[in-house]
Amino acid sequence: MLDENYANQIKAELLDIIQHNPVIYKYLSFETGVLAITNLSVGFKSPWLFNDPYDFFEGLINFENVPDGYREYLIDKYHPDFSEAEKKSKMAEFAGVSDSVAVEYVKKNGMFNEVKNRGVSCFSRRYDHMLMWSHYAQSHRGICIGFNMLQLYINVARYSEERMIALVNYVEEMKPIDYYYSNGEAIIRWMKTKAAVWSYEEEIRIILNGLDYKGQENFIANLDLDCFNSIYYGSMISNENRTLMDTIIAEKMPNVDIFQMERQSNSFLLKAGPVRD
Repeated sequence: MLDENYANQIKAELLDIIQHNPVIYKYLSFETGVLAITNLSVGFKSPWLFNDPYDFFEGLINFENVPDGYREYLIDKYHPDFSEAEKKSKMAEFAGVSDSVAVEYVKKNGMFNEVKNRGVSCFSRRYDHMLMWSHYAQSHRGICIGFNMLQLYINVARYSEERMIALVNYVEEMKPIDYYYSNGEAIIRWMKTKAAVWSYEEEIRIILNGLDYKGQENFIANLDLDCFNSIYYGSMISNENRTLMDTIIAEKMPNVDIFQMERQSNSFLLKAGPVRD
């Protein structure tokens, strides 16, 4: 349960994100971009599959200060199907273990349950960042899709009762938050925290919980057409792929703006030129 002040802070941040970032951008390989546009969809991925080893890292949460009575809470939370006899037996077993054992129990069960059914879709506030094109859009041979944030969030909300938009917080030092002080706040801060080295991404995340991956690595959310705002071609996209993408877009979303990222002769910047009037 979130502290009221922190809950209000999260709501205010959500409104601010939507107000100041009406369009958010997702960099994709050409093949993934074709699927996204053809199927009008966006993918969510398990945090366990992220490329940053400190993303959703348990070391960002401090589990050490186990409060009195927490053992009973753990049994109720992680074994809700236990009978009263089973709960008493587990309590008796738990009463004789050290705090360090209880800490490991929280880490094992708590982190697994917090992550197993979550899905994260990552976006940027920019469509023209050189490194983002290099790292996430097939070395400038892919595409970048601009999504209307509010419509996108409304669309994906139907897949999860627990969801949020999170502006990633980039930090220089690892300062774990006490898990027991405010369980909900610790989890939210955990999901929003990345090392400062990633700050160039200017990342905004949409996070859903309770997803069924059905054995797949990605959860695909189907979208309405009004979620799509614009499409940008990488500066090194092949003529063949550009022609194919033109055809798909003309069929699926004829009114969406298309741009071509272009290298400049006098700077190390990328600029977007319109593909059609």
